[in-house]
Amino acid sequence: MLMAWLDGISPRKKKTDFREIDDTKITRIEYALNTRPRKRLGWKTPLEVFSKELNLINSRININISMPSVAVAG
Repeated sequence: MLMAWLDGISPRKKKTDFREIDDTKITRIEYALNTRPRKRLGWKTPLEVFSKELNLINSRININISMPSVAVAG
């Protein structure tokens, strides 16, 4: 049913019990959705847009991932 939705076919079933879907299948669907180009995003994928925005934010606040912050108790 979910794969039909990914192909652009509206499923007839309105409710899906996600507890019945294994994590591997959810991960595959998530990947398919996030790597599918969208007209609304200028034919970029949501993953591309998110990654670009995340990099811009990180560069603006100058995050240095290699320097961990450690609290020292005295």
